Amino acid sequence: MTGKRQELGPTRRRRSFSAEFKADAFTLFRDEDRTIVKVARSFGVGDGMLGNWVHQGRIGRGKKSGLTTSERTELGEFRG
Repeated sequence: MTGKRQELGPTRRRRSFSAEFKADAFTLFRDEDRTIVKVARSFGVGDGMLGNWVHQGRIGRGKKSGLTTSERTELGEFRG
């Protein structure tokens, strides 16, 4: 597997965002009646990423079924 890294291209550093940043983006989407694409651009993130945050925000507020962020974190800790 020599040279495999070069075949895959350069590695990209994974960006992380605070819970407050995500909540601000979600709130802007929810309260300002703007599209995910417009809000994502204004925050400098991808629309798919913001879509995930919106999905989780709706679950956290009981608007959609699924695991909350804290439940997902706890499950991840159990899995190792």
